[in-house]
Amino acid sequence: MVFRILVLIGIICVPLVSAVPSASDTYDYSDQPTSGGQPVFATKADVMIDTIRKLIEAKDYDGAEKMAEEVTDKAPEMVDGWVLLGYTKSLTGKYEQSNDAYDRALEYGADTKDVLLRKAYNCRKLNDTERTRECFEQLLDLESNIDVMMQFGAFEKSQENYEEAVRLYQ
Repeated sequence: MVFRILVLIGIICVPLVSAVPSASDTYDYSDQPTSGGQPVFATKADVMIDTIRKLIEAKDYDGAEKMAEEVTDKAPEMVDGWVLLGYTKSLTGKYEQSNDAYDRALEYGADTKDVLLRKAYNCRKLNDTERTRECFEQLLDLESNIDVMMQFGAFEKSQENYEEAVRLYQ
């Protein structure tokens, strides 16, 4: 009990001491008591994930990317770490590396629809029309979604593939 209180105090104090905590003491979820399957106490990795989000809000994309890399190194099973790494890589213009991180996120159980939309965005930035189409087609295979169809239609229109754009818009 004393150890858990000290851990909790340490986790709370780390963000106060340093704006960018280290992942060297990342705690595993299995070490924590749970309630409804969720950890009762925030782990070091959870604190880092929140810090990454705050760095992104502050437009410190390089700092967020560095911390996301640290989280994925120390806690590779954390899906949010991979998704945020993909997002920060995209924000810094590293679209291929972003897609690699998104692929890892999918391996660990990330929301397929969200990740495929993000990958489609990256592929558009890379001017890779085939991979962009593949992402949209995979999305539509998962679910016929009006938002996805509209985005896919806009993509096809931008590629001057008007017949396909009209089909998707209808």
